[in-house]
Amino acid sequence: MNQTAQNHQAFFELLAKSKDSIRLYDKKPVFSVWANQGIYPRLTLCYNLGNAETNSFDTYFTAVEQLEASPRIIIEKNADSATFEQLFKQNGFRPVEEWTSMQISLTDLENESNAELIIETVKNEHQLGQWLSIVEKTLFNGNHINRLIFNQLRENKDTTMWLGYLSNQPISTALSFIHKDTVGLYMISTSGEFRGKGFGQEITAKALLDAAGKGISIGVLQATRQGLNLYKKIGFQENGKFIIYWKVGKKYM
Repeated sequence: MNQTAQNHQAFFELLAKSKDSIRLYDKKPVFSVWANQGIYPRLTLCYNLGNAETNSFDTYFTAVEQLEASPRIIIEKNADSATFEQLFKQNGFRPVEEWTSMQISLTDLENESNAELIIETVKNEHQLGQWLSIVEKTLFNGNHINRLIFNQLRENKDTTMWLGYLSNQPISTALSFIHKDTVGLYMISTSGEFRGKGFGQEITAKALLDAAGKGISIGVLQATRQGLNLYKKIGFQENGKFIIYWKVGKKYM
């Protein structure tokens, strides 16, 4: 399991510790986090296919049918994943998205900033509301994500939520999570009318530089196709792929 996957799994384990209605399915090698209130977090992780038997997914498929585990599962794309592709199809899952695992060394980062964009950490309920509003609109098509869970993340010592302002207007977000010697980046977004101006790149760099100042040596993230070129400009390099499968049917939306 590469460092991107390790950070991602640790981040979702942190989400699962929330007191706010998290359904947790944890039977190795499958780990599922599902918030009852809100579209996020709803994800099942499986990063150890090399140690998995096909029958190890039987209880997971049953849990999905009973709505006790998320029907959206992410797995590393490697030699082992091909073995399980047919199994997922037979149980009504289909591949819906591919993410790219990316990594960057924090020792060579350059400290460049745009005076126009003021980047602050989210410190209160008002800023949290601004942060969530941007994330919901840009990443989740306006759907609600669980506010209480993110309020708990705001208070966690290993998590930092970043908010970028342009002329006092909040326009960009990021979330950084430190685990061991890596910082993972999540929820990087910029309001539509401000995209393509380098603001997403700048708030990402800010989070990385902050982690470097804390002695962290590696930055990781999982990029969609849309964000791939942005992260390459910063200096991220590809180090793997992930496939997301989703159970077909209205019941599982």
